[in-house]
Amino acid sequence: MATITKRKSGWSVQIRRKGYQPEYRTLPTKAAAEKWEGSANLKSIEEMHRSTGKAFSRPP
Repeated sequence: MATITKRKSGWSVQIRRKGYQPEYRTLPTKAAAEKWEGSANLKSIEEMHRSTGKAFSRPP
């Protein structure tokens, strides 16, 4: 789950998932924060599927 908040130095993004280390980043614009949040979530989903052996493919 991601949380985007306004800070004095820009926009702060926190991504927390059960069983994973939290990720934090501060970016200059809200659009950049939302873009990074989306790509970080996609990356963590791909890692989760790789680690469990489940892939996005059809069974034989």
